[in-house]
Amino acid sequence: MRIKQSDCILKVGLILLLFYSCESPSGHILKEFKKVNDSVEKAGRKIRSVDGYSIYYYEIQLKAGAGGTSETGAGAGAVATFLSTATDLFNATNHLVARVDSMQAVLTNKDSVGETSGIAEKVLVNTPLGDSLRRAMLEVSDRCYAALVSNGRKQALDSILSTVKEYTAPDNWNSQVFHEIPTAAAQTILAALESRCRNAAGLTLKDIDEHLK
Repeated sequence: MRIKQSDCILKVGLILLLFYSCESPSGHILKEFKKVNDSVEKAGRKIRSVDGYSIYYYEIQLKAGAGGTSETGAGAGAVATFLSTATDLFNATNHLVARVDSMQAVLTNKDSVGETSGIAEKVLVNTPLGDSLRRAMLEVSDRCYAALVSNGRKQALDSILSTVKEYTAPDNWNSQVFHEIPTAAAQTILAALESRCRNAAGLTLKDIDEHLK
């Protein structure tokens, strides 16, 4: 099975974070975080240029607008329900992407080099900004599970969202994930979590799309 790029990014970030916690800060470590961040940004630009979740949502809109039916032959009522559920997920995902972009800008503004420890914790932990971002991630996760049609795809969805659920658990988010890490590390984590949420939305919207004719 091919390893998703977001999985690699997150794992590399965690390895670097573990290394950072064992040694004093150094230019080498910070350069490595910057490399990971550059990879995230490049991947993000490619994904957003042809974003899977957006494509599937627009296909759902087209099918619903053309008077499509569900795979089981159900009529307009079922199609309208699919469209409403898809719209809610699409909007929640767009909202999350915008919030992560905004948070990344805030962190960069406070620490353009990305080397300072503690800034991300002050911005993200037990703050209105951090709490709203955490809730936005959870909303995408919850809506994906609520909208998924095929039980056979639940395992794949679990795999994508497991890290999101782990990192957004209140105890982890508020006391572990961002505790005394450099800003570049926090930005890497946020980008990887956002990528997982987009992938989850894409899988779910694809599932809905395939149930429409």
